[in-house]
Amino acid sequence: MKDIVIKGKYIVHGIYTFIILILIVLLIAEIYSIRICVNPDQTSTRRTNSAVQTSSPRIVDVGTGSAVQTTTPTSTPTSSSSSNTNDDSSDDEDSSSSEDDEPQTAEPGQVKFIIEDIKYEIKGEDWARLEKIKYRIENGKQDFYPIILAYLFDDNDGEDIRTLEQAKIELPLLEEGEIITKESAVQISFNELDREKTLRLVLRNELGKEVKIALKKFTAE
Repeated sequence: MKDIVIKGKYIVHGIYTFIILILIVLLIAEIYSIRICVNPDQTSTRRTNSAVQTSSPRIVDVGTGSAVQTTTPTSTPTSSSSSNTNDDSSDDEDSSSSEDDEPQTAEPGQVKFIIEDIKYEIKGEDWARLEKIKYRIENGKQDFYPIILAYLFDDNDGEDIRTLEQAKIELPLLEEGEIITKESAVQISFNELDREKTLRLVLRNELGKEVKIALKKFTAE
């Protein structure tokens, strides 16, 4: 009977020992599995970050004042209309500016064009003729051959009169930095002498491009 009790104790101890070993093995396996689960995420994160960094567009200066994009960006870059702006737009802005905004002297890259004086002669009871126009051109841009188109109208005239070319003046080459003051003869008849008239001169180059506009208002007396 005593031997049976002793053997039973050994069996119970063996069972306890076996259970403890199993728990230790399970604990080690659990710790190892947790480590495996954590490390792949970290590795994938590093790989992802590395992929993002390498796929980012890289700009390389090629020494010509422009930049070359060496990789294709994942997002479509926003286009800028200002980068496509050329010198012609600035010329248009200059040509549409008011005479009151004219500088005293032409700056580099600009052209100054003003009407200094006019001469007219009253021919009848209600009509007269513009005979001479004195003007000044200061060329701060490149050389060109000036062509001046003259228009004369009052506030009551329609678009057909306002856009009617009534005189054309062609001048020799005007070099960059050159300033001329010239008086040209014209023959532009007008009536309704009691109304204020507007003389509009459009300065163009030999290619027909509008360079500048000059205005002068007057009333025949």
